[in-house]
Amino acid sequence: HLDWMLANDVTDLDVYFCAEGSVFGKLQTVDLIPNGRNIPVTEKNKKEYIQYVTELKLTKSIEEQINAFLEGFYEIIPQYFLSIFNDYDIELLISGLSTIDVDDWEKNTNYNIYKSTDQVIVWFWEVIHELKDEDLINLLQFATGSSRVPLG
Repeated sequence: HLDWMLANDVTDLDVYFCAEGSVFGKLQTVDLIPNGRNIPVTEKNKKEYIQYVTELKLTKSIEEQINAFLEGFYEIIPQYFLSIFNDYDIELLISGLSTIDVDDWEKNTNYNIYKSTDQVIVWFWEVIHELKDEDLINLLQFATGSSRVPLG
């Protein structure tokens, strides 16, 4: 929806600076900016609209839950201790360093259009088996979004 808006003319869409969302199971209209339900989205301001919608969906709609989590988290580990770390360092502190079993990873990989015997796949695993642990963790982080091996 938002990608489409960026690529296309929104002049005739009848979209305003508001969004509908569920609050405790009840559908509500939320103004993205003051009086937003009366301000139309135009070609000139559509990027601003997309920014506000994204902010609402990713942070404001779950702000109460995020704050409750952070309050509990900072009770255990004070915020000033965490300020020197980035997200990767914090994950490492919480979860520890993964040991990646490359044989198990290879054995449990599902291929869509390839087979495990295809030459490019064979070469891929040859390279993977030669990587150092740190490089394996970085590859896993890149491929899955986490430096931890999935459970199960």
